[in-house]
Amino acid sequence: AANSFMKREFGKKLVQEFIPKWDLTHVIDTSGVYIPGHSTPTVILLGRNQAPINDKIRTIMGIKAEPESPKDPANGKVWRAVIKQIDQANSESEFLSSADISRKQFCKHPWSISGGGATELRNLIISSAENMLESFTESVGFGVIMGEDDAFSATAHSSIVMKLNEKIRRPFVEGEFIRDWLLTYSTEGLYPYDEKLNLIDESEINEWLWNYRTLLFYRRILS
Repeated sequence: AANSFMKREFGKKLVQEFIPKWDLTHVIDTSGVYIPGHSTPTVILLGRNQAPINDKIRTIMGIKAEPESPKDPANGKVWRAVIKQIDQANSESEFLSSADISRKQFCKHPWSISGGGATELRNLIISSAENMLESFTESVGFGVIMGEDDAFSATAHSSIVMKLNEKIRRPFVEGEFIRDWLLTYSTEGLYPYDEKLNLIDESEINEWLWNYRTLLFYRRILS
């Protein structure tokens, strides 16, 4: 199956309510395997439709993808590593890690099955963290599409931005500026709303947007 259910919200019910009832025996990360005509990252789940018997699940975790498309997919380096290591617990190769992992870890969403010590590092970081991201934000995910960046944003602290009342502009943080545990921003966006999302300072907004009236006219979205 596609491995997107492991981390995306739609897979939460599957992971937390259904999989714990199954006798899941193997979780095999095949995201690095070359599968002709199928570019979607995948995972193989092996199990029985019965109550779990063992408290461990044999897990094959990806480290490195296929370096190039093999002439014979059945002899691809990553796939051959899967075949070799599926019966070898606690083994590691250039492409995969194999381990018997507690079933409890697969009853919580999201899943992390990266090999080469990545899962252990993640768990160490989480256990050592003083705060979690969720304590600083109300939601994480889809945020803002301005539609016309030049009209609704400008370089922070520039003369054109400083002309606007600070009440109707906000720091606009783009993903590329969140790096190495540091959040910075170089852009401020127009945000002409109060706490109840009512429009404020309409005259100043109109003056700001007047120079972009032609662009905005042709970008109208009908609803």
